[in-house]
Amino acid sequence: MDKLGVLLCGGPFSDNDFHSFYYNNTQINFYNTSQRYDSSEIKVIIGYRLTRELLNSLPNLALVHIPFAGVDILDLSMIKERGIPLSNSHTNAKAVAEFAVTLLFSLVKQIPKFDKDLRKGIWGGRWKKNILDDLYGSTVTILGFGSIGKEIAYMLKPFGIKVFAIKRSLRGDEEKYKDVVYEFGTKEDLIKFLGESDSLIISVPLTKDTEGMVNYHVLDALGNGYLVNISRGGVVNEEDVFNYLKDKRLKGAALDVWWKYPKKGETVSYPSRFPFWELDNVIMTPHTAGVTHSFLEKTKEEIISILKDMTYNRLPKNLVDLSKEY
Repeated sequence: MDKLGVLLCGGPFSDNDFHSFYYNNTQINFYNTSQRYDSSEIKVIIGYRLTRELLNSLPNLALVHIPFAGVDILDLSMIKERGIPLSNSHTNAKAVAEFAVTLLFSLVKQIPKFDKDLRKGIWGGRWKKNILDDLYGSTVTILGFGSIGKEIAYMLKPFGIKVFAIKRSLRGDEEKYKDVVYEFGTKEDLIKFLGESDSLIISVPLTKDTEGMVNYHVLDALGNGYLVNISRGGVVNEEDVFNYLKDKRLKGAALDVWWKYPKKGETVSYPSRFPFWELDNVIMTPHTAGVTHSFLEKTKEEIISILKDMTYNRLPKNLVDLSKEY
């Protein structure tokens, strides 16, 4: 009987989420890094807390799987050096898209601000001639049309919102999305699209090509509009977006991803070197869009399916192109 060892190295799972099982004449065993295990048995790593020492200590390692979409948390040079395939997961695409749309609607309709004020007895909105913007009939540019961007477009359709979508490249399959996307373009079209848009939703991965791409040029093109970011903080120039919000050159932003994250043991940690929390036109959430009950269950099911395929020496479909970093 063969053995397939799986090493859990960080992620949304506890030690009790996976149990050893038998499949295709193979015993599949799960370990965490604090347990004793035979290094020659480990063929799959699930997680992102990796070191070169760990990778090089596993002679039969055949796959690293990160249980979410973004791989920027990994040092991809280690994976390249070891020559191991890397796969990722898109099981939370609907959950993240739901959150993005929720943020957009909450931002445009100023729900958090009204709630905060009324708890203090302050009546805003029409009582102070603060007339709200409409979403029906507005235009949204989605920057990034991967699994999440597609879901966002489908969710916006029932609300009569016109959608532009920016892709890395046009591959000829755009026609099948004509019911939900008015026009496709590449990053060269972003400025043009934003000139006709009321809102920008960012859903691209963080790579060397996308880092800092939403800067003052892009914000100028968006004008007095709304920004939603559920991708990675590093895609947006931190200082530029803060200044545009502070000076009201942007109507508002909803940010679920940031530039600074808590270090281990920290109970209080601010997410930026700029005081976004002092601004009244920002919705701040703690990078939590994709973690839902259904995501956890779907991801566990996906991992089990991947491991079963590995017993037949079949790699997952969602392999990361290490040269493109996604």
